[in-house]
Amino acid sequence: ISGKDGSVISSFRLTCSDYDENLGTVLKNSYIYKMEVLDNRTFVIYDYTIAEIDLVTGTVIASYTSTDNIWDMLWYQGSIAFVDQDGYFGLLNGQDLSLVEKTKVANERTVTAPYNEEYSFKVQLNLWDLFEYKDKLYFISEDGIIYQYDSDSKTYPQYPLDVVDQEVLDLFLYDNNFGNTTIQTGINNSWFNSYQVVDIKDNMALIKCFFVDNESISEYLSRECQCFVLYDLETMEVVKTIDFKSIASRANGVFSQYTKDGVLH
Repeated sequence: ISGKDGSVISSFRLTCSDYDENLGTVLKNSYIYKMEVLDNRTFVIYDYTIAEIDLVTGTVIASYTSTDNIWDMLWYQGSIAFVDQDGYFGLLNGQDLSLVEKTKVANERTVTAPYNEEYSFKVQLNLWDLFEYKDKLYFISEDGIIYQYDSDSKTYPQYPLDVVDQEVLDLFLYDNNFGNTTIQTGINNSWFNSYQVVDIKDNMALIKCFFVDNESISEYLSRECQCFVLYDLETMEVVKTIDFKSIASRANGVFSQYTKDGVLH
């Protein structure tokens, strides 16, 4: 859409094939999860794919498709970094989106049913939310571990947040299991946001942590399961935890300043 007069410059749909019990193979609209301008070019995340889009013609210039949902992407030193639902961190060539490297980083977790200790299953945890600080790349896993990507050694130093009770995580994963697998999380459950860095100022990151709005889980735990964390990116330590009640899908926060009684806070 033109920023000058509001006219439509181009319009197009991203689609994918799906199977319907009554209709067979059908064409349906893709779910566009994210759209960003990186290196003065337009990229979108849809379904399992990252694609560069020509907004004038509505054509896909280049694309990369993963094995499951891609949650985030970031321009990093000439490449596109991404994280996905299968627990992978990867780098794509910034020009043609060919895969440069891809590593499974997030842990597998054995979950025991809270109401039946004889029933357990394994879950591959997600990687969520990429962010960059002082030319270093970080991302957060579903069990609350901040990973730093060391591009020289190809290692991933770990810094646990330790702000969410692991019982909360197990209850959530159990609540979202089907047989011995977990259903897709995130795009189908708007109340589940896990971990997200919502703002960075100086050396401080404001992290939104594991907002559980599921009534059955909240009632079982009889306590709140959501908080903001003020995190020092120099010492890699939690400075302060702020608990509060909110609707998870609408919760957000930023660093700000205000004056009270002539004093700047």
